[in-house]
Amino acid sequence: MTINESYSWWKNGGGTTVQVPLSSLDLSSITPASFKDGVGGVETFNLLFRGNATDGLVHGTIALRLYPNNTVKAFDGPYDFDYKPWLTNPIRNIENFFGKTIHGAGTPYEIDFTGLGTISPNPSITDWYIRTGGIR
Repeated sequence: MTINESYSWWKNGGGTTVQVPLSSLDLSSITPASFKDGVGGVETFNLLFRGNATDGLVHGTIALRLYPNNTVKAFDGPYDFDYKPWLTNPIRNIENFFGKTIHGAGTPYEIDFTGLGTISPNPSITDWYIRTGGIR
């Protein structure tokens, strides 16, 4: 889903649910090591910092459940610019403030993530060393 599509749905979608294939999101910066409980674990990710800018601006923070073979399933979520407690969500709330200011009045809607997404495998120390030459 592009920024223009999300804006159009906010203005003209009437609150109806939109389906987005999870495979269309850039999840390459997420690895199984990001899930402290391993397979079956659920973690939230702010895609503005863990993907490409478009995915982050459109979807914000999403929750993913890890499955075997570097696959994940996303929990459906609202597109609504709501605020969470400021003490624990300052960045998210600032993002929502600017999003709501730019988008203006509209109707919240649900995003139904379909299918599975693929994340990157955990990098091995050898791969990291070859890629970086051992330099941090």
